[in-house]
Amino acid sequence: AVIVVVAALLIAGAATDRAQDRLIAEFEANQASAATSTTTTPATTTPVEDDPTIITVTTTPGEDVAGPTFGTTTVPDLIPEEPPDQGEALGRILIPAAGVDWVIIEGVTLGDLAQGPGHMPGTAMPGQPGNSVISGHRTTHGAPFHDLHLLEPGDQITVETTIDTHTYEV
Repeated sequence: AVIVVVAALLIAGAATDRAQDRLIAEFEANQASAATSTTTTPATTTPVEDDPTIITVTTTPGEDVAGPTFGTTTVPDLIPEEPPDQGEALGRILIPAAGVDWVIIEGVTLGDLAQGPGHMPGTAMPGQPGNSVISGHRTTHGAPFHDLHLLEPGDQITVETTIDTHTYEV
């Protein structure tokens, strides 16, 4: 019985490896296509001194008071991104502290997750407003999320999509 379980795990892992090879090629092709068809608008910089909520304080000479601080706030222009069709490559997730480097598929059915981590349809795309849900196995189908318990505060999670790279911190 143990031999059957081990053989099943090896076969499932080999199928996941083949699926990841296909998804890598698909994702790289999608990135190349997006790079030639997407134009991005540079982020806009808004001077803080134009902020109407800033209060000016007048002090007398010799007072030990820090003066006003002016800087700039960078507001990124959000480029909306639509998810790919169910079962297609969405992006790549990298979590160095847990040894994760997998292509993400759109969908979380058993068949989808047998190919690698999946993005739950109906949740935000990575980098978009809202919660983005990425699911994956911890013990089978290549166990993409087996070592997530190794993550510590400050560790980074990077998700590359066809239009951008999004970095999150634990």
